[in-house]
Amino acid sequence: MTARIFSTRSPAGQLLTVESLSSCTSTAAYLENIARHEGRSGYVVVCDNVTNYDAALPPEKEGESTLLVSILLRPSLSPSRGVMLTALSALALAKTAEQHSLYKPQIAWVSDIYTENKKKIGEVTLRSALHPSGLGFLYITVNFALRITREFVGKLPDIVKSVFSQQKTTLTERIANTLITEFFALYEAATLEDHAADFLDEYRERSLLRDQRIRVLRNGHRMRVSVLGIDDNARLVVATGRGKSLVLHSRSEIVDKRRSRMLSKLALTRARAAAVKEKQEMKGKKKKAKAEGSMPPNPESIPPDGNT
Repeated sequence: MTARIFSTRSPAGQLLTVESLSSCTSTAAYLENIARHEGRSGYVVVCDNVTNYDAALPPEKEGESTLLVSILLRPSLSPSRGVMLTALSALALAKTAEQHSLYKPQIAWVSDIYTENKKKIGEVTLRSALHPSGLGFLYITVNFALRITREFVGKLPDIVKSVFSQQKTTLTERIANTLITEFFALYEAATLEDHAADFLDEYRERSLLRDQRIRVLRNGHRMRVSVLGIDDNARLVVATGRGKSLVLHSRSEIVDKRRSRMLSKLALTRARAAAVKEKQEMKGKKKKAKAEGSMPPNPESIPPDGNT
């Protein structure tokens, strides 16, 4: 794995370090290792040659790829405000996809990005380490995955100033550049500890779940509810059949059969890959043992007369 490392500036002037990997299995895991070794806020890892396609949004057709971008933050943010950061990140990803494609992306609360025909093309996940006090974070990594389809070829900005170099850049580098810019433009402008952050109106406009009926999980029971909207804390507000309002704090509270099938398929894929790897390792060990057992004895260990 080779990498290019260079510096650039965010829209507000923060120094960013961008590391572009030639290949990787996970930018999230790679960046977490940097975070644990005191990497500074604003470190960004980019990769579009993902060798572990069962990790996130694997390409579905020939010619597609998956762009992964992970950003390290060390914010002064209370844990209860994590959903605001997730929503902001999802908006940045949706805006990026729209600028570089023919799509009009929508957001399935909190952070899954879909096209108009309900095809999933992006997602955002957050990984974090809490401060020992529990009142804040040691670090957060914001991890973006975007499936680059053929629809991304047809529409590009007229003028692209790339953070990667002044030379001609690839499509995925231009998309990554836009994503980094869009994210920090939103992040630096928003005060996530405040209610009703400015980005929420645009986030609501892109909501895929508006006026929908969904199933949620509460106290071990599934119930069908109606989506009322997104509150000023970026939480999903729903109503039961009896008119009682509920507030959802996590995506895991929504019952999604498609997501469950996807996760089951992912688990099966990983199990099969692990079994194949284990089989190959056992085969290699047996081959090595057989080769060592068939080697002729060292002549220096046998006395000249042949007697032991």
